[in-house]
Amino acid sequence: PRNLVEQTGPSGFAAEILARSRGAAGFAHRYRPKGVTTAARIRALRLASGQKLASLARRADGSPGSLGAIEKGTRPVGLAVLRRIARALRVRVGALIEH
Repeated sequence: PRNLVEQTGPSGFAAEILARSRGAAGFAHRYRPKGVTTAARIRALRLASGQKLASLARRADGSPGSLGAIEKGTRPVGLAVLRRIARALRVRVGALIEH
């Protein structure tokens, strides 16, 4: 498999979190896989939505380098940036945050 979507398949983590994050209010409190980082959630949702890194970075008003570092977990991400990423992915901020 070349990416997370291929590894998990259409009914895997990425597809499920994408589908549920666009669903009813309160999703973030009902569906929260343990041990999945914010970085992994962002990457999984980006791949599940079929967006390239540069495309998502542009839609979130950021740079591909910054978004890549966020997805790798090597750069901290603040709430303002999370909001922009969530809006670009068309999900709620809660879908990106780990508990």
